[in-house]
Order: sequence, then C-alpha cells, then structure tokens
Amino acid sequence: MRTDNLREGLLHHPGMVQQEASDTAYLAALWDEPVSYVVQFAQALDSVTAGYFLSCYVTRYGEGEWAAFNEHTAAAETGLGRGQWYAVRDRLLDKGVLMNDRNVRASLYCLNGAKLEAMMRRHSNLSLTAVTAPPLSINRLHLRTLLHYGLSVKACLYLAVIQSETPHTDFAKRSSFSDWILLPEKTVTERSYLSKREQQNASEALRTAGLIENEYRGFPRMRYCRYSLKRLAELTDGYMQTLTI
Repeated sequence: MRTDNLREGLLHHPGMVQQEASDTAYLAALWDEPVSYVVQFAQALDSVTAGYFLSCYVTRYGEGEWAAFNEHTAAAETGLGRGQWYAVRDRLLDKGVLMNDRNVRASLYCLNGAKLEAMMRRHSNLSLTAVTAPPLSINRLHLRTLLHYGLSVKACLYLAVIQSETPHTDFAKRSSFSDWILLPEKTVTERSYLSKREQQNASEALRTAGLIENEYRGFPRMRYCRYSLKRLAELTDGYMQTLTI
C-alpha cells in the first residue's frame, strides 16, 4: 500500500509535470515546420513584415475561416511584437485583405482571398520563373532563436536567403563557417523583397551577433557572404536551454 502511494506520488509530482511540459516545449521547437515565405505577398502589400505575417497566417488558417487573433497570438505564432502586429493588422484591414468582426469575447479575423489575389495580380511578380521558384524556407527554430536574442524578422529573412543560396555540404565536411557565396543585392531583393536599406540593417545586425561575415571582391566590387554554423548553434543551444528550465 505504501509502495503504491509512493509510486502514485512520484507519478503526479509537480516537478515531474513541469519537466514533462519542458520536454514537450523542447521537442515542439525541434519538430516545428519551417515558414514558407511567399515573396509575392510582400510585393502585393509593399511590406516585408506584412508578407511574412501572411505567410505564417495562411499555413494555419484557410480562406473564409474566422479566427480569434490578438497581439498575444501574433507573438506566439509569428514572433511579431505588439507594435508590429498592430501595424500589420491595420495595413491588411486597410487593403481589405483581412476582414474583422468584433464580438464581446474576441476580435475575429478572416482572410479575403479574392482581394489578396487581385492585389498580387496588380503588384507581384507572377512571371513563370517567379511563381515556379520554391518559396524561401525559414527554419522556425532559427527564427525563434534570433527573435529571442532581439534580432528582427528582416534579419531572419536575410539569414534565410544566405542559407538558401549556400550549397549543401555533407555534415562530416562542415566547418565553423559555411562556404563563401556571391550575394548580390538584387538576389536578396528577389527572394525576400528587402530593400537596400533593410538589407544593410539586417546585415549589420547579423554581423554584430557574430552570425555572418561579408567581404567584397573583384571589379566591379561584388559582395560575398558566409554564415557561422558555430555561432548559430551556440545561440540555438542558448535558446533551447530556456525551454528546459
């Protein structure tokens, strides 16, 4: 009897429940699906942040589906801060891409697919090359890590472009840094819609964090870039540790 009570107490000990919750959060972070960033959304709305938000939104909510959404939901699902969420929300409502219905309990939102498609036809690059190219894939664990350390969504996009342009290297042959790649401003703009100034700010933030290195070669001068696998691993490990405390 005493043994059974002891076993039951251990199985329902608060510390064990907390550990299970931490383990679940840890595994969820590892298994989280990447964000498929659709650059045509950003082009249609003339906003990288709004394009990023919509890319996250459409993977979770379908056209015509009403969903409760607020600053806390936006932070949990996209990493956007309070000010960013309200700026994006106001832009999408103004453009008619999001519809809003307020009730006593929550503010509900619904995607207007027809309006979004019309804007994409007017403002986005819908050439055969553009629409058949795979969307920019953002590793969600890297995204959460960088946001945790205070970097912006635009810095995350810039890093994702570098990663996507970097040729694959077998794990056994990898070093602390990736290979150098040619990274013209035009390529980054085509993949992400980041402007020249946004690229400069994102690059500076990533360099300050020790995540990338840039250098210029040749004439005319061309920009080359590589990212630090070691530093990215260190920051990711630091973020993951916060999930297991």
